[in-house]
Amino acid sequence: MRLLKRKRKAENENNPSLLVSACTDLADLYIKEGRHDLAIEEYKVLADIYKSESKPIEYAKACRGIGEAYMGLQDFEKALEHQTLYLSNCLQIIKI
Repeated sequence: MRLLKRKRKAENENNPSLLVSACTDLADLYIKEGRHDLAIEEYKVLADIYKSESKPIEYAKACRGIGEAYMGLQDFEKALEHQTLYLSNCLQIIKI
């Protein structure tokens, strides 16, 4: 699969921007295919990158993606955990 090759290349070259692009595309594809467990893995990679790069908006979106994927697996406890992370990060961003 072309996206997996792109991801491996980004990892081998230590290229975070290419890795973000590949993981985003893979997560979207996996969600469309109903492969929520694989989407979670990609969203977690994205969350780690965004957290390390201090990108709170993107980190929040990755948490939301993880939560939505857990909802697809009907793991509502983990979904709620990640949706709560998403919302709390959003509140911090807008400083309410």
